[in-house]
Amino acid sequence: MGISRSIIKMPAIVALLVAGVCVGLSAFSLISWATPRVEQLLKVVVKEYDKHLPQITIQGGQASIAQPQPYVVELGKKGEAPIVIDTRQGHESDALNYLKDAKGGFVLSRDSLFIKNDGQIRVIPLKSFPDVVLDSASLRHYVETYAPRVMSVAAVLIVIYYLLAKTFQILVFALIPYGFTRSCPMPVTYGQALKLTVFAMLIPVLANSIQDLAGVHIPWGFVIYFALYLGVLILATVDLVRSARSAQQPWTGITP
Repeated sequence: MGISRSIIKMPAIVALLVAGVCVGLSAFSLISWATPRVEQLLKVVVKEYDKHLPQITIQGGQASIAQPQPYVVELGKKGEAPIVIDTRQGHESDALNYLKDAKGGFVLSRDSLFIKNDGQIRVIPLKSFPDVVLDSASLRHYVETYAPRVMSVAAVLIVIYYLLAKTFQILVFALIPYGFTRSCPMPVTYGQALKLTVFAMLIPVLANSIQDLAGVHIPWGFVIYFALYLGVLILATVDLVRSARSAQQPWTGITP
């Protein structure tokens, strides 16, 4: 009896536990990879804010700064991705001109925040913002107060995401062994195909998790994950078909 045949004969609860391990391991590795990087980014933003940006006050849906305007900070090459602050009254319409030739960037006007990304400009009215003062001291307070809560919520969302994503992958990929065994002497049911697909997921999940925990960046990791998943599942399906056919040979004692 092949390994694949043994897997499909396992109780459903075992497959559910393995699926849970895949979800938990994927979520844990991503959280472990992302958390220190987010924390480091926040530290840099808090530390460097006053060196590059002025104190910004948003009150009653209107922004203001004390420095001469427009206040421009270049990100990358000149004009490629600027940060522009121009909160002067009567200059609200200048925001689009600042971003006209830029690939991306941010413009803070008196009453709106303009964000350009991939050629698309999004406008966020400041009337939806609470009254705040932005500088290094205030940002440090916000990070210390709210970052742990945000990270906790993000962790829950990551778990939910992987729960949905892995479930979808299992349901779709199970069609491979289910369809391929239709013509073999002992075709599997869709439920048995699900078990095989769950166990096949373990190898790409382990490989992806090791990469995240080791902090190694592999280009096209998303593609490699699915290629590995598909490859393992095909090998398992071939093993399943071979074991079914060998079980029908005369020497096994089973009448063909």
